[in-house]
Amino acid sequence: MHGQRIIRLALSALILAALLLDASGYYQYPFLNQLENWTYDVRLNATRPDTHDDRIVIVDIDENSLEEVGRWPWGRDKLATIVDNLFNRYQASVVGFDIVFAEKDKSSGLEVFEDLAENELRTNTEYLNTLNKIRPTLELDRIFAKSLENKNVIMGYYFKATVPDDEVGTTGSLPPSVMKFEKLWSERLPINEAKGYGGNLQILQRAAAGGGFFDNPHVDQDGVFRRVPLLQSYEDHLYPSLALAITQAYLNVPRI
Repeated sequence: MHGQRIIRLALSALILAALLLDASGYYQYPFLNQLENWTYDVRLNATRPDTHDDRIVIVDIDENSLEEVGRWPWGRDKLATIVDNLFNRYQASVVGFDIVFAEKDKSSGLEVFEDLAENELRTNTEYLNTLNKIRPTLELDRIFAKSLENKNVIMGYYFKATVPDDEVGTTGSLPPSVMKFEKLWSERLPINEAKGYGGNLQILQRAAAGGGFFDNPHVDQDGVFRRVPLLQSYEDHLYPSLALAITQAYLNVPRI
């Protein structure tokens, strides 16, 4: 009996030690993590409310949209019309884009017209006068930016967890950060530190009310996303996720 008791205590101690090692992060047991993921999925599916929030509407660029409006990308003037309609016609409180507008919209042909004005047709007064008159209708990024002004529009962008040597680390412009992330806190809080980003044209980001990232660096080993970070850090500053930035704008809470 005494020997069996010692064996039971030893087994219990080993199991407890293994669980403590896994919980502390010193050593991870893949089968325990997978078991926890499976049970988490079951709990979530069993307890989630089978409802939807009428305050949230997804404006999807689907096959019907492409068939009616045309192939993507659409001109920024069309996007400006969509933004104006969402706020003026449908009374949207906040609009968030999970699209990055990193490049200029050249679909109007303005650059070609300006090249002609500087070269072959530089002495053609009628052409130059006409181009000056129609230029505002051809500056599609400015038209889009104008539609973003004084509205609760949150632009989306993405962070990069790593940046290969042969890749540009940053493109576009970031919105203002929510706060500076002191090094003291960075050592204590498990917040992902980005190495680069892909942002929007500066003219668009400055015109918008804010911005938020829509990438998710937290993917589990089975390829499923079960966590979504609300904040990421970049160069000692904290930036909100797109969901958090939209919520802040909706609740009129500019600071965290």
